[in-house]
Amino acid sequence: MTFNTIEHPIRLTGSAFEGRGYDPGASAFFWRNLEKSLFDAARITVFGSSRRIGRPLRELSDAWALRIEDEGPDAKLGGRVFLALLPTIGDAAPKLFEQRSLFGDTLNRDDTVLDWLGDVTAAVWREDRESTLLDTELLSQLAKYKRASIKGLKEADIQTRRYHKHPVRVNAELGTKAEELVHETPPAQVARIKGFLNQMAYLERSLLLNLDAGHKLRVLWEPENIEEIKALLGRHVLLEGKLEFRPNGQPLILLADRVREATERDEAWSQVPRAAAAAQPKARLLLPNEANPLEKLSGILDGRVDDEQFTRMVEEFSRA
Repeated sequence: MTFNTIEHPIRLTGSAFEGRGYDPGASAFFWRNLEKSLFDAARITVFGSSRRIGRPLRELSDAWALRIEDEGPDAKLGGRVFLALLPTIGDAAPKLFEQRSLFGDTLNRDDTVLDWLGDVTAAVWREDRESTLLDTELLSQLAKYKRASIKGLKEADIQTRRYHKHPVRVNAELGTKAEELVHETPPAQVARIKGFLNQMAYLERSLLLNLDAGHKLRVLWEPENIEEIKALLGRHVLLEGKLEFRPNGQPLILLADRVREATERDEAWSQVPRAAAAAQPKARLLLPNEANPLEKLSGILDGRVDDEQFTRMVEEFSRA
């Protein structure tokens, strides 16, 4: 099917994009990670989780059918300009607008997935730990931009319909912020949760569970067969799956794969489990022939190391 596409100017700056040509390796790094970031942004916007599952990918595949045109060097601002051509969500995925939304988060027909990426990156720039647009998998993908400057990419400025005056910014600093949020986000845990199955939306996979305490929890049904859970709509159910959390430790979504009608014996599962402590970065092993940073700390107490050397030693020690 052919769609009318929207042009999104993308200006790439940095040593890899100065002059008449550009570094193919740096270009491949950016476009490959942009494509993956668009996948994740689309999934979490529509389904509340960036986790990869089968059927929703096929329904949304036209929305991220990205085409790129090279416009050449930017004589005024520097860097190189590309045009990313994408269809609007209304054209590419009309089924999304035939069903109800959850939590009042109505989608906009005129958006493209680059607008959705702008929403996600804006949450990272704000370090919005309460955002429902940030989960571990998506943040881990954005953290890959931490290597952008090493590749010769200083920044990518992406203009969209909603992010025109203030373009979407992708650079190494964004990657660093995303990585920090990954370390703060509690790990997913297997959970059983009892509640009233209230709503179904977005390709019949997004569900809303009313909990006994008056709270609401978003649910994503993972199995291909949805008839089992559709039959229980409007009833009290017991769901089992992986509970994912936001960076602030609050529940984000239950990725459910088992369900049955609840009974009186299931009252113990009426409360949402608390998040476990966030995983901390693991210290890596020294590489062969690599000096141990601890050895460099000798000499500090007797004054043989100045402040600048000491700061550098601490930085090396923290990376070990």
